[in-house]
Amino acid sequence: MPALNEDAIEQNLIELLINQGYHYFHRSSLVPNSDNPQRVELDSVVLENHFKSSLEKLNPDLPDTALMETYQQVLSLGS
Repeated sequence: MPALNEDAIEQNLIELLINQGYHYFHRSSLVPNSDNPQRVELDSVVLENHFKSSLEKLNPDLPDTALMETYQQVLSLGS
């Protein structure tokens, strides 16, 4: 039986999500100097462009100021 470790769990979850229609990008393809830069810094947890567009899509009636305030609050949670 294969070892049950963090990598095995991660790979199984990735496969499960792909099978449900999610798109998967390896972290190396999302770094700032890649062909598809999605992270501001290597240690960025939030994909800011995706997060910002999702906020707008999920809350179309909120004014821009409320969206920006929410965006900033989420980004500052770890500070």
